Amino acid sequence: MASQPQTQVEQVAQLRMSRESFSLVVKGLSEGARALADAEDFEGAILGINRTNVICSRVYLGLATQEKRELLSYFTKMQGTIDDAASYVVRKRGEAQR
Repeated sequence: MASQPQTQVEQVAQLRMSRESFSLVVKGLSEGARALADAEDFEGAILGINRTNVICSRVYLGLATQEKRELLSYFTKMQGTIDDAASYVVRKRGEAQR
């Protein structure tokens, strides 16, 4: 049975769901890095931040040029979430070294 082409409404709904899912992944990984920093596992926290950055970059690079333009602000927001977690890890590591 051949699949029917998606309507524009279905495509928008799928993209919105995909963005929400991806946002949850990025937020979850960022929170995980914060939790590792709280437990003073700074190597694990930094590794988690690095992997989250790689995931975000690969997803963005995999988009078509038009999609990149349309989703730039979204990916900038996701990068901000990752950067906030990275700042937290650095601050906690500095506090632990005192």
